[in-house]
Amino acid sequence: MAASKKTAPPKITKAMRTFAAKIVAPEGFTREERDDHYSNGQQYDGWHKMLGTLTVMLKSDDVVITFAIEDTVDWASKKKALRYNGHTNFKTEKGWRSFDRLGVEDSFYSPWNSKELPDPATVIAEQLERIVKAKAADAERVDIPGLPYRINEAGRKERSQALKTRGCTTFTPSGFGTGHTVTTKKTRYGKPLPKATADFFGVQALYVETFDHD
Repeated sequence: MAASKKTAPPKITKAMRTFAAKIVAPEGFTREERDDHYSNGQQYDGWHKMLGTLTVMLKSDDVVITFAIEDTVDWASKKKALRYNGHTNFKTEKGWRSFDRLGVEDSFYSPWNSKELPDPATVIAEQLERIVKAKAADAERVDIPGLPYRINEAGRKERSQALKTRGCTTFTPSGFGTGHTVTTKKTRYGKPLPKATADFFGVQALYVETFDHD
């Protein structure tokens, strides 16, 4: 039997470097570029070795935007195609947040149906605008006592009504993680929530069960 050929490891290409050179740090940001490395940004645990990936990180005191660039093969045309995925992390009063949804999707991607990649300056501007809107929306939210979620007044009223009429409501993270089912009556595996949680939703008592959300 003939020996199988080893697959050549992916490499950083000229096209990748050309696109990376277009990623310019906005005012107030630093820029770092690494060959064969990948990073999700400030919220996570630093750089990781990844052959064939060229990552550009733009970083300020409260924002980190990364482009992870690869030269791949388009699944539809079977032709070489330059792609990137990106991560946007930003600091708030409650700590670092990200537009990534763990195990579901990254903050942004290159368009799969376009022959040309968008101008990186436009992508960066869009992410910065998302941060402004996200912070404005979060400013209207408050922490739910006893639960790891934030909610605005309209959401609190909606959840309160659900608890009063159906006796339960469910909270889930934006990506993979732990979900919480909250009920007004104790269930087999339900644990009591603090009185502050019940008062927050205007009911007598509340119980919670956790579940894997994926």
